[in-house]
Amino acid sequence: MYEPHQLQAQFHQEMLGRLEKLSPSSQAQWGKMDVAQMLAHLATALEETMTTNKVRQTLLGRIFGKVAKRQVLNKGLAKNMPTLPSIKIADPKEFQQEKKRFVQELERFLKGGEAGIRRPSHDFFGRMTPNEWARLQYLHIDHHFRQFRI
Repeated sequence: MYEPHQLQAQFHQEMLGRLEKLSPSSQAQWGKMDVAQMLAHLATALEETMTTNKVRQTLLGRIFGKVAKRQVLNKGLAKNMPTLPSIKIADPKEFQQEKKRFVQELERFLKGGEAGIRRPSHDFFGRMTPNEWARLQYLHIDHHFRQFRI
């Protein structure tokens, strides 16, 4: 597995190469989002990582967050995991527009490096280091690309 900011060029090329395999007609293997919504979801997640917005950890997160964070960062995300309300996308989106937005946010995320990851905590997992955020973003993008068979 990659640590995106340590292997930035390799991570960037991998994600852009996989992104090019998507089309507006790509079908998900699981979940409710279509391909355009998925790209909007990924762009929004990247944006949130680069904000200083402080969030309150959910009650379930306070109980299970540390264990779940360790498990996700070591093993990746499982199919049909619940989506945080702040990054849930339910309204229709336009594929090309969301693809462009995702690329912009991915490049901004990678160029910012550790200093660009400004969010101190995750809604469920709690406190996160920049390295943990970078790993989570890689795993999150990979998870959704696998959802669409790329």
